[in-house]
Amino acid sequence: YSIIFDVTERKVAERALREKTMEYRQLSQEFAALLNAIDDPIYLIGPEYDVMWANQAARSYWGDPAPQPGEKCYRLWGDQEEICPYCLCPEIFEQGQPLEKVLPPHEAGIWQWSGYPVKNDQGKVEKVIVLARDITDQIELREKATRSQQLAALGELAAGVAHEINNPTGLIMLNIDRLMEATPDLLDRLDRVWQKEGDFQLGPLKYSRMRTILPTLQEDIFKGSRRISQIIGELKNLTREDEFDPAQPVDLNEVVNSSLSVVEGLLLGATLTVEVELSEPLPFVQGVFLKLEQVLCNLLVNAAQSLENYEQSISIWTGQDEDGHVLVRITDEGVGMTPEVLRQVTRPFYTTRRENGGTGLGLAICDRIVREHKGQLNFHSTPGQGTSVTLLLPPLQEELS
Repeated sequence: YSIIFDVTERKVAERALREKTMEYRQLSQEFAALLNAIDDPIYLIGPEYDVMWANQAARSYWGDPAPQPGEKCYRLWGDQEEICPYCLCPEIFEQGQPLEKVLPPHEAGIWQWSGYPVKNDQGKVEKVIVLARDITDQIELREKATRSQQLAALGELAAGVAHEINNPTGLIMLNIDRLMEATPDLLDRLDRVWQKEGDFQLGPLKYSRMRTILPTLQEDIFKGSRRISQIIGELKNLTREDEFDPAQPVDLNEVVNSSLSVVEGLLLGATLTVEVELSEPLPFVQGVFLKLEQVLCNLLVNAAQSLENYEQSISIWTGQDEDGHVLVRITDEGVGMTPEVLRQVTRPFYTTRRENGGTGLGLAICDRIVREHKGQLNFHSTPGQGTSVTLLLPPLQEELS
């Protein structure tokens, strides 16, 4: 005898399963294509912080070899043996909520990381989708806009108060100078009274005390008024829109030599070693000799002030990069700067030497001058290991072509 089974339903179910499988496969491919089309790196991170999947942008960013499934994310990004201190995944795994962070500046730029939890049916976070976005250009544009607003405000301030402040300050400096000239004769006469009649009251103090601090008081007044004049002058330089003729040919080697002559005394007092390596021949650049000299003098002064002992050195090098730009690089072995300081180093009024008389305007002015010359100032520094500043300018031929 024979047994006959009706397999219609099974065949229908199998066909439906195949169709669903193909549908899901197509959907998965389309979804993967969509994610791969996104320019920002996207990762799927597992509970052990392994990279379970990465889109094309992530694979392209990390180059060869590309991230492989199972590779630890902290080794890829931070080159570390444990979870990065700024990682957002632990908090997402614990709290189950999306999170966004801007990471500390990295050699690859400033990155914003966004994390989104992937939960199972019980609501437990099993994976985290991480989207990384390079916001370096966005931050720089925002800082430039802020800087422009600051400079506009400073321009109004300088124009409005410079004259009013300079007049009384000039009067103070003139009068204190005359008073300082007269003080030795005045003290000489008062000394004779002291010797003849004994100590006496002079203002709030006895003469014996007043005569010792009077020269210091006068010197402090003179230095204070001179500092006011200096700040006003730098404010005017920072915001002044001078006529700028970029067609003048300038030899940066000559600018370096001239700048070294100007600050020679300061350098001799700060270090035993100043190494100078000038590349010959060096293409001319377009600009104003005295303005470029002002920039290099300021950079050399900063380098000298960063040194902690005479054994630490300063080096100056000129040359060209692979794109033909003309470079001057000043490197010191001083205290160096943190990433936080580096980000603000050209911001007006930002200084780490306030207690030593720094106004925070020197590098701001240098940055403006360099941008007028269509150039760049690039800073690289490590705390405790020194700083390297590169002045990059286009060659004369490039601008005239």
